[in-house]
Amino acid sequence: MLYRLCQSLKEYGLDPPTTDQIISEVGEDYKNQLSLGEVKLRKKELFTVLEHSVFSRMFEASMRSRNDEQYSLNYPGGDEKQATVKAWTAPYIGDAALLLRRTLDRMNSRRGDALYANYVPIVQSSGTGKSRAVDELAQQVFTLPFCLRQEYSDTGYPVADKDVGEILLGGGGALVPSNRTVAAVGMVQGVFLKHLFKAAHEDLSAMPTYSSQEALAKAFHSRLRENNYRARFYERVCTKTSQELKPSRTALSLAMERKGSKETLEYEAAFELISLIRIKSGIPPTSKYEERGVDGGTGRKIWLCIYFDESHALTQKVIQPGSSQSRTAYQTLCWVLNRLRSLDLFTVFLSTQSHMSAYSPPKGLFWSERVINDTTPGVQAPICEMSFDNWSGGDQLAAPYQNTLQDVCKIAFMVRFGRPLFWSRYEAGDDDVKRTILSFARKKIAGNRTDKLNSEAELAVLMFRVGLSFDKTRIGVPQTEAKLVRGHMISCHSIPQHREFIYAAASSEPILAEAAAQLMDINNIWEKLAGTLFGLCNNGMIAKGERGELLARLLLTKAHDWVVYGLRSKDVLRPRRFTRPILLADFLEALVGKKNKDEIMKAKPNNTRNGPTLADSPLGQAALNFTHWAKAADDCSLTDNGAWIALTRCMAWQCCDGQPEVDLVTPLMLPPEDAKLGPYTVSAIFWQIKNRATPTRAEIDAERLGFFSYCEKPLSEEISAEIVNSRPYLTIVLNLGISNLRPEGKTGKPKPISSLSASRRISSRGSSFKTTYPRYALSISGCSHDTFPNLIPVADQYVYSSLLSPGNCVTDHARQDLENLEGIMQQKPLWGKANGKLKGSFVQYGDQSSRLCLNESQEPVPTVEVYEYHEREGEDEGTVNFVEEVADVEMDGTC
Repeated sequence: MLYRLCQSLKEYGLDPPTTDQIISEVGEDYKNQLSLGEVKLRKKELFTVLEHSVFSRMFEASMRSRNDEQYSLNYPGGDEKQATVKAWTAPYIGDAALLLRRTLDRMNSRRGDALYANYVPIVQSSGTGKSRAVDELAQQVFTLPFCLRQEYSDTGYPVADKDVGEILLGGGGALVPSNRTVAAVGMVQGVFLKHLFKAAHEDLSAMPTYSSQEALAKAFHSRLRENNYRARFYERVCTKTSQELKPSRTALSLAMERKGSKETLEYEAAFELISLIRIKSGIPPTSKYEERGVDGGTGRKIWLCIYFDESHALTQKVIQPGSSQSRTAYQTLCWVLNRLRSLDLFTVFLSTQSHMSAYSPPKGLFWSERVINDTTPGVQAPICEMSFDNWSGGDQLAAPYQNTLQDVCKIAFMVRFGRPLFWSRYEAGDDDVKRTILSFARKKIAGNRTDKLNSEAELAVLMFRVGLSFDKTRIGVPQTEAKLVRGHMISCHSIPQHREFIYAAASSEPILAEAAAQLMDINNIWEKLAGTLFGLCNNGMIAKGERGELLARLLLTKAHDWVVYGLRSKDVLRPRRFTRPILLADFLEALVGKKNKDEIMKAKPNNTRNGPTLADSPLGQAALNFTHWAKAADDCSLTDNGAWIALTRCMAWQCCDGQPEVDLVTPLMLPPEDAKLGPYTVSAIFWQIKNRATPTRAEIDAERLGFFSYCEKPLSEEISAEIVNSRPYLTIVLNLGISNLRPEGKTGKPKPISSLSASRRISSRGSSFKTTYPRYALSISGCSHDTFPNLIPVADQYVYSSLLSPGNCVTDHARQDLENLEGIMQQKPLWGKANGKLKGSFVQYGDQSSRLCLNESQEPVPTVEVYEYHEREGEDEGTVNFVEEVADVEMDGTC
């Protein structure tokens, strides 16, 4: 039977031990039975046998293998181990470690005597410097560090601490399966901590006295790194732990029945260790250490720190599964650490692979009734403040007039932005590591060793490219965002104290945005993107007020990529490179088609007389480059300073909430081609997004908004002050809510629109104001194939337009086929006119030519309108009024 069991386990992809290994390692209670040819075990006994370490190692190895496949930090390409070690041992950059130390001191000072408040998890996505930050912390505060990474990974760094994880999980021979209860595992963990503190006390006694806490911490940190000292130190602790527990493997010791926190042996050992740490830090022996009293110890700093890196195994190991007493090994360890809360000791847990809820669940899901009943408000919200934009090249990531648009598109430049993983790896790696850095980034987003995307990875890609964000009130959103942080490089920006959800988004990281663009190309995401977004909108994951701007960002990003496809149309190798300058003219062609683009290029400024056409102006040779969108918190996006920095990071701006007049800004680099990026060499496209059924004419005045900086002297021989102070710009109103569908039965040429305003002064600042920055203005109406011929396939028109619709019983219906929607409308939940092929609510009332049946609520609107300057003499002497003439570029043929 045993042989057949092992064969069955192999069929499930597991690697079971041999029968001889099983016979030699299982307990005496089962050895005789297992050695017989006929084994008759009840179901409960079988699971007890399978829980034995000889089997559990097999299951854990399988789980580790799958986790390694999905979340490994290391992928083939060059000398991975060498690059990792060199990056780790390079001088530390940034203040994240100092911030961590100060944060922990404040937590310790403010926690009082609250339960479960003397530990905190660090929750952040991969590559943000979590491990390096706690290693630097260990040089400021006396620290006992642990890396619980399973030993199957030979490229991880630092190396794993052998046997420690097994003991903390209640395994490693410490307990037989029948005794592996929550209380027993807690006893094992307590005994381990006792011997840990005693061993540290013993070694610290032999060290000299130092002048400060930091000097002692640094000396002990260095000692752990020398001559395999750390491995020998923990081996000693594990050996003593196992020796003490050996008599208790079959009969539980009474020691686990301790009642008071201060009566435990680990508490006494920790107290003595902290007392010695203070003395060795230069505190006079006469100043004796006292535990925290009833006042909670306000103002006290941390003297002893423990951290567990790669600690997800603790959260994954369930003890007494299925019972009311079920806990994870992590929860049990927190219970043991809670007994030390009267000491100035703090514990930090790190992992990328576990959900936040596994480490710091919200109050209603906590494992302690006292927390659930709000009698212990001290539970710490996880720390997410890690390194970002800390580059080895100095405090300045970029300076004005130092780089061309071509320079900032190079990988060596792109890696300096964002998390430290990429620049440290790139600078420490060999040529193969440098060459494969984009492949590495793609796999980090995908969460596996291939470029294949699951549904969560697709969401991550959309977050990087178009700034996708979720409605946090929707059930399931917190879990989805936690998974994206865990495995797909989405950043955790903030965690509220209530811990009910997190603020997660894609940060501005050009290397990851490029990787996301390549993943979209490899997986043909654009072909199914409309359906994906429709599903997200339909299930309520995307807030309704966000959909108009989201669709606009999607269309503009798709237009950018469409240009890149054209530039590399003859290339057969994929993926393409998307971070590259593209001409404004090519971008407009991608957006509205060649015919409309050609007419737009003939446009003249609408705010000044005798201006050149757009093609003959500097905009005719202007270039743009954006692979992602960044959200502005204020009006920084409406300045040329913000524009050149955005071009440096290969991004466009999503304006702050409530920003008047402008919703999106696409920065432009003005000619000449070799000009350097800076405030005086850039302009922008200013976008206003409307989701209304009637066209909107909105004036966007970049001068009045303060976008342009004034230049007093020539920038170079080619760029005079006059050129700088007359930079042109482009404004576009996207009227996405306009219907482009002509009612059935209507024929004839649509009526052209000649003007949107009969007479209007160009500026409220009076006739004495002189315009110096030419404005080219146009509007684009509709959300159909006719409006965006290169971007919206005919078959997907309804899906795109549906993204704009506010949710109701029609748009949210599970079946979106026409006849199903007509069945819904037949019930009259909403009364509406005919909308394309959808008949509406009034077709049964006789007059089929009624406006209620034909949906003629507005005149047909051209897909593109260009606004041009025209003047006439005003009625008052000395006053000149300005009128904008509207040039109809192209009408929708089905209007």
